[in-house]
Amino acid sequence: MRFKPLLLWLSSGVLTGSAIIFPPLWFLVGPGLLLQLYLLRGGNFPLLGPTIAGTVHMAFSLLWLFGVVDISWLGFTSPIILGFVVVGVWVTSSFTAGLGYGVVLWSLRYIVGQHWLLYTLFPLALLGGELLGSFFLSVYSWSADSPLGVMFGFGYVGYTLVEHTTFRYAAIFGGVYALSIVWGTIVSCLYGLAQKIKDTKGVRSAIVFIVCLYVLFYASSFLPFLLRKEVFPSDIFVTSTNFSMSTYADTDRWNIAQEAYMAMVREVSLRSGKVVILPEDTRFLLQHTRDQLEAQLDTNALSQLEIIDTGRDEYEGQTVLRAMVYDPVLQKIFEYDKQYLVPFGEQIPVLPGLLMQRVGLGYQLQTLKSYYGYHPGITRAQANVPKFIPPVLFCYESIVPYMVHALMRTSDTTYVAHVVSHAWFSDQYGFLKNQLYQMLRVQALWNNVYIYQAANEAPAAVFTPNGNGYIAPALAPEELWKVYSIEDVVFGG
Repeated sequence: MRFKPLLLWLSSGVLTGSAIIFPPLWFLVGPGLLLQLYLLRGGNFPLLGPTIAGTVHMAFSLLWLFGVVDISWLGFTSPIILGFVVVGVWVTSSFTAGLGYGVVLWSLRYIVGQHWLLYTLFPLALLGGELLGSFFLSVYSWSADSPLGVMFGFGYVGYTLVEHTTFRYAAIFGGVYALSIVWGTIVSCLYGLAQKIKDTKGVRSAIVFIVCLYVLFYASSFLPFLLRKEVFPSDIFVTSTNFSMSTYADTDRWNIAQEAYMAMVREVSLRSGKVVILPEDTRFLLQHTRDQLEAQLDTNALSQLEIIDTGRDEYEGQTVLRAMVYDPVLQKIFEYDKQYLVPFGEQIPVLPGLLMQRVGLGYQLQTLKSYYGYHPGITRAQANVPKFIPPVLFCYESIVPYMVHALMRTSDTTYVAHVVSHAWFSDQYGFLKNQLYQMLRVQALWNNVYIYQAANEAPAAVFTPNGNGYIAPALAPEELWKVYSIEDVVFGG
């Protein structure tokens, strides 16, 4: 069949894409990449094929976009129209990233042909394709308030290697970038060995040998490893809440939420906590002065409690998403603003916006813009606060592969506070959470730092320098909030 190679390229994207969104299937990355290397060396559709594989791979990674289809407050008169928009964004975003991947693999094949350099350089081409795909995605998602770069971490196959108890430690040398190169190196070595065995003992022997070797590699992921010692403090508390987006539009619900936030802080103070991390957009410190806090809390407890909070604020005529850290020693609130805004969640990209106008969805576009008018607060960067103040990793900034690395360059703390909210969409199957958790595990491992997650409509969590992730029990539907010490999360207390 003439088009059989295209079906194989597509199948390779299905294999690697499945591994991205279902962590237990992480080992499918190997066969997927082996198939791509085989097809690339054979010259089978060297540009179209890798582009299809990359597009399908990213389509899996971006399946979480469909979690916004059932949102009623976006202003769309019909879920069919909203579904049409989501499908359009999903397809075009996947193709944009897939094209970047395809261009790099095609360039490698064009330059070296069938030479052994093809599989020798494949690890670098794999990472280069992911980087160019990320850059293309930033061009597609560009707006006046979003930079161009390689900040989109979706689709990097290196994240799946964090599931391997030994090979994950390559992240120490370069995070997900190092892990992607390791994946490419494993595949290149297997392919090179297969070529040698095929030339001497035949195709069947080569296949049997490679399958056995790969099974051994997979089995080694269950071997114990000498882990670095991990310390879980009992005086740092993370919180989880269960408030929908309608909370912010209803006065009574908003008041209930604020009472819950105060109750959480009070609970931590009664348990002699030193730090409490509140979920994203709590706005607790925006709502209460120090006098009000003293009226609600024991003065001595407040003098020892560091409060990490986030919320929306107005600054120089613009709406920004702000982190606020109350330091009990200096009795001062330090502030810094979110820099990477969520496309379609906090800012509207130019190109997709133009496409919406062209297909007659101008009204829906203006509705989205009325909800999402945020700006990065570049005048209050985290680098401008004292080094002993813990950095805050905002919701969605976890997808930036180098974000924690950048934060820790200006911090002397041993942990990062990660604040998130999943109230703005549905992630029923965990397509997004699974990827975010792997991203956080890799970033914690790379930077030898703990990441403590406080979340709304998502579990509290701890991610450790060994690349482990501990997820606290999810809220029951009838419960609005919970408080966990870090030990509670890790040891299930």
